[in-house]
Amino acid sequence: MRILFKPLLAPRVPLLWQRRITAAMMSLFPKPSDVHRLALLLDGIETEQLLAARQPDTEQGSAVLYWHGGGYAMGSPATHRSLTMRLAAQTGLPVIVPRYRLAPEHPYPAQLDDALRCLDALERDGSYPDGLFFAGDSAGGNLALTLALYCKDHGRTAPRGLVLISPWVDVLATYDDRNRQDALLSAAWIHQLQDAFVPKPLRATAFVSAAQAPLRGMPPTLLQFASDELLAPEIRALGNRMRSAGVAVTVDEAPGLWHDYQLHAGLVPEANRAIERIAAFVKGLDGPGTAPAGP
Repeated sequence: MRILFKPLLAPRVPLLWQRRITAAMMSLFPKPSDVHRLALLLDGIETEQLLAARQPDTEQGSAVLYWHGGGYAMGSPATHRSLTMRLAAQTGLPVIVPRYRLAPEHPYPAQLDDALRCLDALERDGSYPDGLFFAGDSAGGNLALTLALYCKDHGRTAPRGLVLISPWVDVLATYDDRNRQDALLSAAWIHQLQDAFVPKPLRATAFVSAAQAPLRGMPPTLLQFASDELLAPEIRALGNRMRSAGVAVTVDEAPGLWHDYQLHAGLVPEANRAIERIAAFVKGLDGPGTAPAGP
């Protein structure tokens, strides 16, 4: 990670090259063979639907609506298949991964707008009468959390549960990595992504940070992250705030690993086990009569 990935994710490397090289490298990560990929359009947004081979009926039950990470400036459904395909295989649920627009070509609020369009399309279609789980990693974790907060604040149907993998909780924070050992993230790169995603004139009103958002009434949540990652303090703080707000939150902190280590499933045993724990959390909530929200 320190030799191959971290030097690439730096302001001195043009973003276009960051996108191309990371996509090429991540395409080599091993993926399960018993998962089918289908192309969907959700209100015109290209989307990948992943179905386990044993999935008996794609028109019933619930599904996982997954938002890929990449700092809102890179990534796609293709880059995250090592994680999302395993999630489909182990939960037995359809995993739906939209290709939302990226910054800086499409800054905030394009990503939240795309998320709402996808959610509206799925609700109109009615294919998943038992509801949706929202999930995501890194910036995708921020989008899943922001979307759930939006639903709560606007009286919309709550997700059955939230799975937040190394979520970027406070997109507007200032970072200092001198005392952190993250093998992937650097403060300089995060600040580059902030400038690309949220132009400074919009920062006072941007709905992108959950650092101070009211959390009471949020659905059952799994926070999964690594102890050595740069975002660990804000993720721990989110877990504490959720507990204080009465949310049923599970905090799953892995020692000695890096930001978004779950993407290395198939290569790193700890990543495989982390996805198994995610699947157990989802399956534990995926049943008739399961309450979709916390107290």
